Amino acid sequence: MLLPLLPAHLSQAFFTERSYTRRPFILDYLPALFRKKRLVHCRYILAIKPASVLLYHVNFIVMNKHFFSNFNQQWPFITKCLLSLLLLCALHATALAQLVPPTNVSVVLFKPVTPPGSTTPALLSIRVSWTPISYTGDGRYYEILSAPTPGGPYTSRSVTVDETASLWEILNTDLPGGENYFVVRTVLPADANNPNGLASAYSEEVTFPQVGGLGPPDLPIMQTLREDYGWNSAFFWRNSNPCPPGNLAWPGVTCDQGRVITIQGVCGTAKLTTAFPAELANLSSLTTFDIKDCWTDTNNPVMANNVLGGLTQLNRIRLDDNTGLTGTLGDLAPNFLTMSVINFSVINSGLSGPIPSGFLQKPTVVTSLNQCHFSGALPADAKSLFFFNVSGNQLEGILPNDLVNTNSNNVRLRYNKFDVVNTPAGNIDIKDPQWRNTQTVPPTNVQVAPTGANSASLSWTPIGYTWDGGYYEVLASQTPGGPYASYGKTSDKTAAGLNVTGLPGGTNYFVVRTFTPAHTGDFTGSNPQLNDRDNPNDLTSVNSEEVSASIMSTVIGVAKNATLNGTEATFDFYLENFGTESLGGLSLPEDLDAVFGAGNYTFVSPPALVNDPGTITLNGGFDGSSDKEIFASGSSLPVGGTAQIRMVVNVTAVTDVGFGCGVYSNQVTASAEGGTVSDLSDSGTDPDPNGNGDPTESGENDPTVFTVVRPHC
Repeated sequence: MLLPLLPAHLSQAFFTERSYTRRPFILDYLPALFRKKRLVHCRYILAIKPASVLLYHVNFIVMNKHFFSNFNQQWPFITKCLLSLLLLCALHATALAQLVPPTNVSVVLFKPVTPPGSTTPALLSIRVSWTPISYTGDGRYYEILSAPTPGGPYTSRSVTVDETASLWEILNTDLPGGENYFVVRTVLPADANNPNGLASAYSEEVTFPQVGGLGPPDLPIMQTLREDYGWNSAFFWRNSNPCPPGNLAWPGVTCDQGRVITIQGVCGTAKLTTAFPAELANLSSLTTFDIKDCWTDTNNPVMANNVLGGLTQLNRIRLDDNTGLTGTLGDLAPNFLTMSVINFSVINSGLSGPIPSGFLQKPTVVTSLNQCHFSGALPADAKSLFFFNVSGNQLEGILPNDLVNTNSNNVRLRYNKFDVVNTPAGNIDIKDPQWRNTQTVPPTNVQVAPTGANSASLSWTPIGYTWDGGYYEVLASQTPGGPYASYGKTSDKTAAGLNVTGLPGGTNYFVVRTFTPAHTGDFTGSNPQLNDRDNPNDLTSVNSEEVSASIMSTVIGVAKNATLNGTEATFDFYLENFGTESLGGLSLPEDLDAVFGAGNYTFVSPPALVNDPGTITLNGGFDGSSDKEIFASGSSLPVGGTAQIRMVVNVTAVTDVGFGCGVYSNQVTASAEGGTVSDLSDSGTDPDPNGNGDPTESGENDPTVFTVVRPHC
């Protein structure tokens, strides 16, 4: 078996029947081989098996009839045999360095970690790795090749620096779409004695499916989003495949092993007007869904219809600035607690309703719910979250204990209606010292005092949040706990009290509440998630603690009407009791000297009752000058009672009493019970034109103006 592997002259030297004393050995040829530098590259010498050589020499010694008879003469021969054997063993060890491919070749998709704060996701790479060969030192390296079909033909993708390398990477987008098949081989570079170089066989083939292009089941879904929902115009999804070969992937779309894992986009002028796509629910490998400023038509809102709840791989949901996206958190992601989400943001969206406890049970989650329309109290089992922003909503009630004792510097609760009185002090007051002074809450220390018939004065301590507009509103009811009616508003939130009128008689129960209109804040911070002064909601606080007072119920109203017939002026006085108690001690003084000037008038007919309630007596001595009281003592007006008194005066001398020649203005004041209940007359026939039971209001006390014309005036 050795003869074909040896050069002819070596084979003849070893195996012909010549005398041992003249037999050449392989050792005799080695100097020439070394001089020719053929040792490493000579396959013949490397193929010589030491065991075969040893058997040959033993056979030769035993069979040669002269060997034992002349042992001393054989010693040089024996020495040469041993040296040949040792050298051939060394050459056989060198045979281990023959060109072989690396082993344990594998290929995986490599996902670099996105740097903190970066909004651009890291590009996916294909990583091929292997176990290097054991032989080093003669300039060898590895070549990585791939083919779109199993078994090749292969295209060279790259080479390593040397034979110690164990991996190679390429961007996912730099490979053709579909399946790719990889092999690795070892290369010995060319030199002066080997001008063509040598390469090992290929390693075992490994494959990675769907490296580039997207296929089913996600491809038809993405094409539906592009064509039927208008996402092409919004995000510039131009070609037919979201993840084609090269660098032509749809903006914001990333694929992994033939599945869509990321959808990100910000709409420009082209907004989304179609429904929230139900097809999203079938993108089961989706890990990031980040669509901003797209559903913005508040007149035609889009409902969050439980599309994302089944996407268990989702770890990032961001739907900021979608003011036209409505519904609740339960509608958007009802299974939030069992999902993988660690970053959830719906800043400035149209979402509303309560915050379910499941959204506050993941302490490591970044939860940004600010500038939305969420209402109600936070669930009591809320955790101390790492990042939690609910500023600019309509939330109220006492804070959960975990939030009161939070250790996070990233909790924001401002511009809501949280109960600052009953929430105990805690770490939250250190981490966010402004949270208490930015709540729309009712004023404290509310007090009330009656100020006269059907009126009262209320006072309180203003709240800490006095900017961004708003007011306090006083409400009252004759039933404890309401329902309440409004009796007045302050001009702003710095006011410390308000006088109210028109109250019904008897015990009244009062509350005060605070109102802050929707507003836009001005920000100076660098972190937009902490710029939380905006509030898209009109906020009305809960009611203050209830206080009560007994209000005097006697209310009198009076109106005066004048009609002219030449120089005759007819005056009608209309009185009404609007209260719940009878009015006694009625008084109605009229000073005609002040109206016309003394001596410039005469009576055509003195005061007379046109509508007589039966409880009024007129003063027979009334002259409008020295005796100005129209009623006699003891006159009264029952509850709901009315009266009309008429008198006619002739103007004998038309003069200018300060309003122009012949122009006169007149008002009277009706009172009862010694003047504690009074009303300044209104021009006309109705003491209470707006019919609210309070004739003393502004606009219901206009003077009666009339003109008497004379030829000479």
